[in-house]
Amino acid sequence: MNEQFLEKMKQYDEKSIDQLCQVYDRNTADELVNFLIDNKIPFSVAFTDFDDFKSINDILGHQVGDFALKEISSAMKESVKDKGVIARYGGDEFLVIMPDIVTYDDVWQTVKVLCDSVRAINDTKIMNIASALPVGKITVTIGVARYPEDALDFDHLFELVDKALYRGKLKGKNCFIIYNKALHANLKHDFTSKKIEIEKLINYIFLEFTSKERTIENNLRAISKFLASHYGVSAISKTKKDVFEILYHDDTLDIDYIPIDLYEYSGSNEDTNLYYYERFKDIKPKLAKKFEQQKIWASILIKCATASQVYGYLRIDSRRERIWTREEKIIFQLVGNLYALLLETKKG
Repeated sequence: MNEQFLEKMKQYDEKSIDQLCQVYDRNTADELVNFLIDNKIPFSVAFTDFDDFKSINDILGHQVGDFALKEISSAMKESVKDKGVIARYGGDEFLVIMPDIVTYDDVWQTVKVLCDSVRAINDTKIMNIASALPVGKITVTIGVARYPEDALDFDHLFELVDKALYRGKLKGKNCFIIYNKALHANLKHDFTSKKIEIEKLINYIFLEFTSKERTIENNLRAISKFLASHYGVSAISKTKKDVFEILYHDDTLDIDYIPIDLYEYSGSNEDTNLYYYERFKDIKPKLAKKFEQQKIWASILIKCATASQVYGYLRIDSRRERIWTREEKIIFQLVGNLYALLLETKKG
């Protein structure tokens, strides 16, 4: 670690430590970041946010939540070791400061180890906590930015970290994003811009579905391709005589990807089935085995139906461990409903 930085840290005592997690507190973190900027020492900063951590407190209580925070922060601290320091920035948010780690590859490798430390502890000290959660594990989303590569002052640096974190949340969480100006400069995450984005998505879906230049099926394929790219999912399929056929897939899929029989997948006529591998491996072990072979870790099943008839199902698969957002579930349900409505209108 940078020698100037190490000397600076010697100034801090136990008053600078968060008592619950035994890492630096927010004020100390801000001072250390400003120290690096003032002394023009290159560094990276990673903002770590636990995905849906509130569910732990709601389901298991705050004492259990505090225990999880202590264990996970300890694992993250050990993973960083002599490459940087960790501070609790508030609640379930942590800041990782990494002096002299600024090349993309070095940042990627360091943050990857950080993420892996959280994933690993799900199978050890907090396995009982993780298994009680809807997704079956605790995950983190991380946004990263670099000085002076991306920003030259404190406020701008944290603005970019926030943008990278927001992009990670949009991708389904449980990932890390290193800020890239070409990709992320125009990202906004205030309430107004998000609302407009959803409205634009809904308008796009409606216009694509009502295009008379293509068939309804081809319109669905075009929408699937766009949404798969927008939300970062691996494949979207629909049923054809109770067997799924692929509407769109990305380059993560290969010959091992085999559409699965509808009733083997759902086993019921519920309106929507939402599965994570960690959950359905206990409920449907045979099906989970097929998903594991195909490296599918999260999947949504959407019923395409009107009030009078069911017109099939849409299936959305991810080959990345992720958490489905409320927006994604709403948008995919909208697609399924519109698809069914158009088929019924055509039939009539």
